[in-house]
Amino acid sequence: MHTDDPVAALPSLSKRLDMEWTTLCRRPHVLRTVRRWQLVEAPLADLDAVLSACGYRLAPTPTRNVVLGRLVERAHDDELAARIVLQRLLPGLLATVRRRARGARSEGLFEELVGAAWISIRSANAGVGSSAIAAALISDARHRAFVAPSRRRSATEVSLDPGQLEQAPATVDPSAFEELVDVVGEARRGGLPDEDLDLVVNLLRVGTPTALAAERNVTTRTVRNHRARATFRIHRLTAAA
Repeated sequence: MHTDDPVAALPSLSKRLDMEWTTLCRRPHVLRTVRRWQLVEAPLADLDAVLSACGYRLAPTPTRNVVLGRLVERAHDDELAARIVLQRLLPGLLATVRRRARGARSEGLFEELVGAAWISIRSANAGVGSSAIAAALISDARHRAFVAPSRRRSATEVSLDPGQLEQAPATVDPSAFEELVDVVGEARRGGLPDEDLDLVVNLLRVGTPTALAAERNVTTRTVRNHRARATFRIHRLTAAA
């Protein structure tokens, strides 16, 4: 899907997401769930029809914006809806990194942006009620990934305690969100290794240790152990402050 991408480092994550989408979009139980949402009038044969209905690689229209808005509202507490919205945003996220990379470590930038987009989709009201929801979400993700961290001298924004990702609440209080961002940023400034921060971001992106283990071709126990290590280090680094 992204074979014309001029940034050589980008396909790693974008291809994984596209492969995941190919598997997801025809699963019978997934289609049964999405049919109940009544996003499209025609019989739903696969999730690509939903992507088209909300404007994937198509010119924006008010009708497509409304469908995307319904998905964004549902994505607040529905992971499947959030995954569909993320797929809808991928071309814009890739374009954002192409413009920003300019020879930099573009795969890392793309991972940061995808993680930020997931937070925007799940926790923010960004775009809801806007006449250009996709653009608003991408702008919010760009701010989270690249602007806000530099202002706080923090590497990234994380909305959840990495030790509680499997029991993530449906909503995140803004003040609690900012507090958690500060905690993780404080740990990073105190010496939190990049590998631990990477684990936190990717656990947030995929949702569970089982999913991340499958992506990394390791056991779930390994991911849980690494999560426990990262959580311990965050607590240790922030307790002394």
